[in-house]
Amino acid sequence: MENELITIATFNHGLEANIKKGLLENEGIPTFIRDENFVSQFPWGSQAVGGVKLQVRTEDAEKACELLQKDYNELNVMTCPNCGSKQLTKVPSNAWFAWISLLLVGIPFLFRKTKVNCAGCSHTFTV
Repeated sequence: MENELITIATFNHGLEANIKKGLLENEGIPTFIRDENFVSQFPWGSQAVGGVKLQVRTEDAEKACELLQKDYNELNVMTCPNCGSKQLTKVPSNAWFAWISLLLVGIPFLFRKTKVNCAGCSHTFTV
């Protein structure tokens, strides 16, 4: 079928999907974002619908995936400030603060910095 859409990436938030959409459209690849409105209205339902989906036409999928992989490799070249290692892992965050704020105020406060752990020297830092 001509102009059939295929999902090439999924995201937890619409902002991430829109950034990648801009990257692809800048290269002339028309894109479509699916389930963004649902996830923005019901963030806890993101996993239920499979997240925010970035879709392209079937004939553009290969080029789009190459561009996303290239972009991923260029932007995620982070090194440990302590030892310079590139073997970094994201530390899972405690969601207790968001849950307590949801119970007390009715709004989950999610503005926390990401913690990263270095496999080389066990140094933990925020990004």
